[in-house]
Amino acid sequence: RRMSGGGAGGGGGQIFNIGKSRAKLFDEKSEVKTTFKDVAGLEGAKEEVQEIVEFLRNPEKYTVLGGKIPKGALLVGPPG
Repeated sequence: RRMSGGGAGGGGGQIFNIGKSRAKLFDEKSEVKTTFKDVAGLEGAKEEVQEIVEFLRNPEKYTVLGGKIPKGALLVGPPG
């Protein structure tokens, strides 16, 4: 039997797409147009991410006070 399904594109759940990344290359020179105000959702979670971003933008401000560079962030839940 032949499995039917979209041959090209998309691929939500197809077995041959395992391990294929949809990552996009970040261009440092491109202007980011999305702000935290544009993102709807849990205010507490947004505040936590904003704190990490602020630390990464101004590390001296926090390292003087004894802060350490975050190693990562664990985001839980479905996207969107």
